[in-house]
Parts: sequence; C-alpha cells; structure tokens
Amino acid sequence: MSTGADVDVDVDVDLDVHVARFRGLSEPARALVEELAAGFGLDDCPTAGRSSAEQYDDLLAEVESAGLLTGAGDLPPAVARSVIEELPLHRRRRLQRKVLEALPEDPTADPPRLARVAATGVQDPKLVTALIAFGDDQVTDDPEAALEWYDLAEGAGATAEILLARRAEAAVRTGDLAGAAGLVDAALALPEPPEPRRTAGVALAVLGQSGIGPLAGEVVGLLGPRPSGSDTACGAAVLIGRGHRDGAEQLVVANSQSASRPTVREAALALVVNGLAASIGDSPADALPFLVRAAQTMPAGGDDALLPAHPAMLAALAALHTGELGVAESVLDGAVDAVDEDSRWSRPLIQLSAWARMVLGDVAGATDLRRRAAAGSWPMTSRDAFWDLALGVGLARRGDDTRGLAEEWRRAGARLIGHPVDLYDLLPLGELHVAAVRVHDPAKVAPHLRMAWALLERLDSPPLWATALHWDVIQGAILANQPRDIAPHAQALVRSSARLPYAAILAEAGRVWMQVMAQRFVVGEVVQAVHRLRDAGQVWDACRLAGHAAARADDRKDTARLLECARELMPGTADDPEPSARVVELSTGRVHLSGRERQVARLVVAGNTYREVGARLFLSERTVEHHIARIRQRLGVNSRAELLDHLRIALDQLAEEDR
Repeated sequence: MSTGADVDVDVDVDLDVHVARFRGLSEPARALVEELAAGFGLDDCPTAGRSSAEQYDDLLAEVESAGLLTGAGDLPPAVARSVIEELPLHRRRRLQRKVLEALPEDPTADPPRLARVAATGVQDPKLVTALIAFGDDQVTDDPEAALEWYDLAEGAGATAEILLARRAEAAVRTGDLAGAAGLVDAALALPEPPEPRRTAGVALAVLGQSGIGPLAGEVVGLLGPRPSGSDTACGAAVLIGRGHRDGAEQLVVANSQSASRPTVREAALALVVNGLAASIGDSPADALPFLVRAAQTMPAGGDDALLPAHPAMLAALAALHTGELGVAESVLDGAVDAVDEDSRWSRPLIQLSAWARMVLGDVAGATDLRRRAAAGSWPMTSRDAFWDLALGVGLARRGDDTRGLAEEWRRAGARLIGHPVDLYDLLPLGELHVAAVRVHDPAKVAPHLRMAWALLERLDSPPLWATALHWDVIQGAILANQPRDIAPHAQALVRSSARLPYAAILAEAGRVWMQVMAQRFVVGEVVQAVHRLRDAGQVWDACRLAGHAAARADDRKDTARLLECARELMPGTADDPEPSARVVELSTGRVHLSGRERQVARLVVAGNTYREVGARLFLSERTVEHHIARIRQRLGVNSRAELLDHLRIALDQLAEEDR
C-alpha cells in the first residue's frame, strides 16, 4: 500500500502456529503484541513507556524470536487481526480507546500510524475524518493510494455515500471512467448527494472525456448558484457539447460576472468559456482566438485530470472546423510536447494531430501518429476509440486501401453503435459517413447523423460546428454519384458564408463540384476552387476535385492542366520519381511491368475502378485503360478474373523480393 505504512506485508504464515506462539509468550511480551496489534508503534506503545530500555529490548527479542515481527518491526496484518480477535471485548475496546487518545491532534501528520490504527478495524468519527482527509490529500498525485485510504475510512465507520464522489474522482484520475460513471450514478440517485459540487465536477469529467454518462443538465444543477471558474468552464464545455444552449448561456453569464481570476489556470478556463460561447454565437470567427489563448495560457503540469476536455483540444477542434490547419498543428505541437506521453490527454491530442495530417493528405505521417496514439498506456475511452475508428477508415480511404477499409469497417461494431456523438465528435462522424457510403453501408451511420443534426438544431445550427459535417455529407453524395443530395447542404454552406469564411470556400467548392458532376464546368473556376480548398487545409479534397474534373474534361489540354494541378497539391507526388520497372516470372513466362503499370496494377487488384485509379494517380481514365490493356496483352489473358489472378501473383512475387 502506498500510504506510507507497511500494512499489506506479504508474509507466508500459518495463523494457528502464530496464535499458539503468541499464547506461549510471557505476559509482558503478550501485552506488547496486543498493543502492536491495536495500532501502536514500537516507539509509542505503553509498554515502551513503562519499561526500561533493557527490559524493552528483552521483550522485543522474545517477540522477534517467536517469529511474530516483520523486518519492518510490524505484526503481519493477518496476525494482528487474529490477536485482536483473541482479546475479550472489554480489553479490546480499552486498547482501541488508548490508541485513539494517543493520536496526535492532526492524525494526518503521521500516515504510518494512522494506517496501522485503521487496519485494526477500530471505528471512530475522528479517525474517519483523518482518513478521508488524508485520502483527499493524496487523490491528485496518487489516486490509487487515495482509494486505499477511503477503504480504510469505510472500515473505520464512514458511510459508503460520503465516499461515492471521492472514489469516483480517484477512478477518473486512474483512467477508470466506467467505474467512475457507476459511482457517480449511485451518488446522483441519492435524494441529496452528500457533496453535490464534487459529484458534479466528477460527472462533468466523465461526460466530457468519454462522451458517456448522466444527463448534463441535471449534473450542472448541482454546481449551485455561484460555481467556481473551473466548474463554469467544465459545465459550459459539456452543456454546449450536448446541445444545451440555455444552460450553457446561464454559465456564460456567471463566468462574465465572476469578480476575480486568482490563478492562471482560472484565467485560461475563463477564456475557454468565452471561446465556446462565441463558437455557437453570432460571431463564430471570434471563437478561435479565445480558445488558442486559453491553450497557450493553461499552465503546463497543472491538475487537468478532471477537465472534460483539454483547452488545446478545443482550440484544435475549432481550428480544424474553420479550415485553419496550420493553427491546429501549432497548438497541438505545443500541447503534445507539454504533456506526459502516458497522461490522460496525450492520446486525444496526438489523435487530433493525426487528423490534421490526414486532412492535409499526409497519409504516412497520419498513420504513424495514429499508431503512436494507440500505443499510449492510458486506458482508451469511448471517445478515443471513436476517433481511432474514424482515423482508421479515413486513412484506408485516402490510401486507396480497399481491403483495409473493409477490415476497419468490420471492426467498427460497438465502437460506432455504442458511442453517443456530441459536438466534439462531428469530424470523425463525417469521415465515418463518407466511409460508410464507400463501403455501401450508410445505414450504420444514419442514426448518429440524425442525432448530430438534432444536436446542431438545438444550438441553432452554429456555422463553426455544422460546416464540416455539411461538407462531409456532400462528399458522400459525390461518392454515391447523387448530385441531388448535395443541394440542401450546399445551400446551408451558402447561408453560413457571411458568418464564416471557411463556409464560403466550401460553398463555392460544392457549387463547382456539382457542375463537374453535370459535366458543365469551367476549368478556370475548378482550378480556383481547388486552390482555395488547398489554402483552407483541405488538400486531399482539393486533389479529388481536380481529379474528378480531369476525368470529365472533354479537351486533352484541360485534362492535362487539371491533372498537373492535382499532382502539385498532393504531398510528395510532384517530386517523387516513378517506381522503377521490374520483371516477374509467371507461368506464362517473363513479364515486364513498368513502374506506372505496377502502381495501376496494385490499385486495380485492391478493387478500385479505373476512374478511382486515375483520381489516385492523377491520370485520365483512358490512360488507366491503356495501361491495363498493355498488361493484359503481355500476360496473354482474356478474362478479368485471369488478369486479377496473374496480377496478384506478380505483385506478391515483387513484394517477396523486396523483403
């Protein structure tokens, strides 16, 4: 036990043998053992006070020779309990009273002694108060030790109800959000929770960090009429995340009326409240500066375990939702460097960094960051798992890994169905919707989308949060080749354009994309829309727009211009050399494959259509067809099935050679 006392000594003893040895001691030695069993220490027991040094040493030697003391000079707990149980009730109570009377005025000043006394099973209000106080003192730095102190307090007579919120807080701090949620539910079920503010604070942490927990409105009501700055920020973050505008606005007013900000942390959290309020207000562009300042102001190494979300996460989310990917990466780089790799916030911060890299088209960099996030030792929350799922399908989709996408989707299961989406999960939800369309399973995400639109409607459809989801639904309609489904979301982007510049960029891109699908587009407008998407951080979608337009252009010069535009945008493709030519040995003989033919073959074998292959490699669909025709001729095959079989063998052989 990490309480400072060796109360959990692991000693292999036969209790009957030790009890017999205890009974065989001299009367003064038995009295010493009884005192030690009651909770006295070697230096403060009554026997030590009434014996000469020589007499006391002899008694200790007798007890030690009987094998009743550990190396630390304590009785093993099991032996101590057996000795106490041997005593008549009146004698046991007398000893316990003496132990309690001997405790210092501040029992927490002597943790080992406090633990020894509590371990005897004595019940006393003063002891309960001291044990709870010491647990409270330990909960921030050593929550597992705090849980042990609370267990001792319950053994000393504390009610389970008074410990519910404390145990829940310790559970949050160890990463056991499911356990914390159960304890919070038990506390909230009481007619009057013993510590309403503590209960509310822990409940808000569970709600924010996992996305799962009690009703936010009921929880915030426990904060009282004058919540602290920290409580206000936590409550506002959760209420806005769940779509409770009225309750959030009341907390925002309370935040504005707070007279002082005594600490840097409180000042940072006040900025969080202002930023979140702006994100659902009339001036959404004001949200990002507030939240970035909050992230920069939040002191590193402080106690942030009970926050529903780290300020840097909220700042990065706002940046990602407004097309400011450079701001997002800057905030995240600083935050990731400032937190411990095994801390609560390391994984979600790294996941957001991976998201930014993925949107920018850096599939390899995003994949590395996703792996790094998954390797963290902190328990993965429901929200963490939801983001990891979206990263997996998003990376597979952008990497044209059809098999990988199908595998990620098969694994979705409970991670998708069991997670209740809130405002801070709209980015992964949008990505999952696009992936669902790609694998022809949109029904799996449809309930989450309905919940998301209802949530946004309760907040009056704030452009900062709604814009990205509208764009993702447009992308799904493009994949499904359903231009009619684009219109309502494109109109929503147009309505938001005056309040959010990012919405204006996406609205124009959506308009141009609809023209591309209808094959009635102007190349110059496409190029302009592509460049504006790129400048807004949507590099991958910018490349896709250019590729789609190239596939539908009537003039070869227009096709070449659009493909060149796409190549210039995608990281690495403009400068990377084409893979070298290779020769493979097949049953049909030696077959030569150029580097480009190998790229085309890999994507075709993965299940991509010629149009999708062209979009990925920035080639026209006709060029892809020519490559496949030349490969088919060299292989001497007639059917598509034979072609795919031979290509799989060839690619496997080359992969084996590379290993």
